[in-house]
Amino acid sequence: MKTKAILILFIIFIIVASFGLYYWRQLTLEKNRQLEELTNWSIKPPHFDIPEELDAKYISAQDWKVEIYGEKDQYPSDFKIIDSGLDCEETPLENSFSERMSKKLINGRIYCVKAMSEGAAGTIYTTYNYATVINNNLVIVSFVARYPQCQNYDEPRRTECEKERETFDLDLIVDQIIGIGGGAGGGFGGGGGSSW
Repeated sequence: MKTKAILILFIIFIIVASFGLYYWRQLTLEKNRQLEELTNWSIKPPHFDIPEELDAKYISAQDWKVEIYGEKDQYPSDFKIIDSGLDCEETPLENSFSERMSKKLINGRIYCVKAMSEGAAGTIYTTYNYATVINNNLVIVSFVARYPQCQNYDEPRRTECEKERETFDLDLIVDQIIGIGGGAGGGFGGGGGSSW
């Protein structure tokens, strides 16, 4: 009787272990399939969630573009990938050029930010190129931000506009776009400078 109970328990253990092993194998296969999708551009190109409008009253952005460079010989000359990440030649602060380059750490990710400003009829237009490295690919988010000249407004709008200019953070918006493209929403693979 005792041997029969041990045999039944052994059979139950084998059945449970088999189902557990089968379930674990299926999870592993699914995880590998998802990882392949995220890293193989030809299967699933990256997706970037570009905002239609900024959460701002006075500042706006337009002409969004995302470019991904998988081959080092195709990178724009302004940006270089080195062992420690991304590198670019920063514009000295004392220079008054309309085009400037700076290096920023945003949410633990190094960005090189190229900005060029020009004014027209009470508005400043700044073209931004935020570049960073994800999975050995150079990713550049470009757009044009429109900043009204706040002194053209009467109070209280002038103060509202100035406060928005001081507190609005384009860096975080770009990092969220990159995070979606490099995270759950898509992945990166090889290839040239394709844009979305």
